[in-house]
Amino acid sequence: MLKDQYRREMDQIVWTGEQEQRLKEKMEEASGKPRQMARRLILIPAICAALLVGALAAGSVIWQKLQAVQGPFAGIAQTVEGAMCTDKGIEVQVLSALADEVRSKVYFTVRDVEGDRLDEALTLKKGERGDVTVGSAELLAYDSERRTALFSTETRNDLKETTGENVSLHISSMSTQYGYLEEGSASCAGVSQEILDSRPLDASDRVVLKTDDLEGNTPVQPEHPVVLAPGQTPGALEGTTDMSVSSMGFASDGCFHVSLTYREGVEDSSTLEGCGFYAFLELEEESDREWAFIMVRTEDGVDVCFPDIRVGEGRKPARVAFYGTYQRPGMTLKGDWEVSFRMERQSSRVLDWSGTLAGRQVWEVRLSPLTVTMESNDSGGFSSTSIYAVLKDGTLIEGKKDVGSYSNVSQSPTGEGWQAYNTWSFVRPVALEEVVALRLLGEDIPVD
Repeated sequence: MLKDQYRREMDQIVWTGEQEQRLKEKMEEASGKPRQMARRLILIPAICAALLVGALAAGSVIWQKLQAVQGPFAGIAQTVEGAMCTDKGIEVQVLSALADEVRSKVYFTVRDVEGDRLDEALTLKKGERGDVTVGSAELLAYDSERRTALFSTETRNDLKETTGENVSLHISSMSTQYGYLEEGSASCAGVSQEILDSRPLDASDRVVLKTDDLEGNTPVQPEHPVVLAPGQTPGALEGTTDMSVSSMGFASDGCFHVSLTYREGVEDSSTLEGCGFYAFLELEEESDREWAFIMVRTEDGVDVCFPDIRVGEGRKPARVAFYGTYQRPGMTLKGDWEVSFRMERQSSRVLDWSGTLAGRQVWEVRLSPLTVTMESNDSGGFSSTSIYAVLKDGTLIEGKKDVGSYSNVSQSPTGEGWQAYNTWSFVRPVALEEVVALRLLGEDIPVD
């Protein structure tokens, strides 16, 4: 009981002096033991929390984001101590890791200790020696006051029997010159059926992208192609400060347009390689449909025409979104940042069960506090649904569908049918000793 109460409390708090005192008092009440014993029990996790607080500062943007993204897993995440290096005035420090035999997720910071060269568009390039995949690192937050960026990176592992191993994170360069618009969006609320000021295409304008509509027909440029005159309905584009909405509405060609303006030094990739941005328009009553568009590069940005959305036809645009890569003012810095640390993995167990489940033959199931993996002859149904850990008290913890793979008959243990490898990731940690079954497609796999 004391251990369970302690774990539950740990999962819910961020360490402050007041909360630490409250936890000590709760432990004393539960155990009936003196204050000295409670202090010993709290010492190790408090030290781990203090290490992170010391590295980040408890109130910082980075600390708050790390706590938020780890969520219920913060209580079992490994705190990594002393794993840092500095080159070219940039410090890289590994803060935390969460791993089992299937995957590992590492959280680390990049901090400018000499100047102010980083920003919210920082990207990293993996070095040759790293065990941890950095090329797909995700920027979670940037704290401009502390000139620090927080990244996470996830690696899929081969199954390992060891509980820990020495790994390294290696970065060979970093840059703030490459922007990626994951979803730069703006509301179309208030757009009327009136015609905005337009201007005809001139020598400096050029079509950089046409998309096909659902029937496979390339949209036709209006008979008298135009772009919106700039600055008529200025507004922000959520997700970026490198560009913004200049004008939005119906042009003199009768079609709906959205015009973006770039801040100085920004160039979309249509001037380099690729096709620039992809645009997506949602209507108030048809939000699930993609609309064809024609994108025109203008002097200070881009104008997007949606030729199927015409004035007076009653269709009301609700939201517009842009996706793509671009270049921006910034720096590229080459160096040699390598951080080594010992990664601790959550232990897993192979269930002492195999058999038929939902009409499929299951050969092996592996369970950890983070994931479930399964090998079977499933042909696709397992990968489209969640699995649930059934606890002793009847609680269900969802495991959401994750990556998987399918092989042909020649690789099947039985020599026929499919061979599937499916994985699921739990929404919160699972105590293996509390699990009595795994539930998939309405059927249970015994765990005891």
